[in-house]
Amino acid sequence: MIFVSISNDYIHQYSVDRLLVNEDDFIMNQLGINTVIEMTTIGAGAPVRKKRFVKPKSSPRTSVASEYISKIIPKGYRKLPRKVWTPTVTHPFAVSKLTGRVIARWLPFVGWGLLAYDIIQIGLCVNRCNSKRR
Repeated sequence: MIFVSISNDYIHQYSVDRLLVNEDDFIMNQLGINTVIEMTTIGAGAPVRKKRFVKPKSSPRTSVASEYISKIIPKGYRKLPRKVWTPTVTHPFAVSKLTGRVIARWLPFVGWGLLAYDIIQIGLCVNRCNSKRR
């Protein structure tokens, strides 16, 4: 990692010991509040709540996100003009016209994607720091 030295007006590269500290700082920044948000989106989309009524060939459970997002969306925006692909673990080809269901079913995928991005960024940082030590 390269840092600018204000007193000398030139780029100064810190020692290997300083790189170790920066690597840890970077990892901690990547595992900050974003990780909490990512894990919350993954958990909120998990089917953990029992439904009152279960249609044939449907899941016996619903997610917390699906239950509450449907109530938050104003009535005029609850239905979409056409069906949207809303995959689930048990029904990968499911579709829905209800906005709350669409959002709730995509939340876990968004969370996993953001978590994967963080893991890749940490891996790239560790790789860069290791290559500078050699």
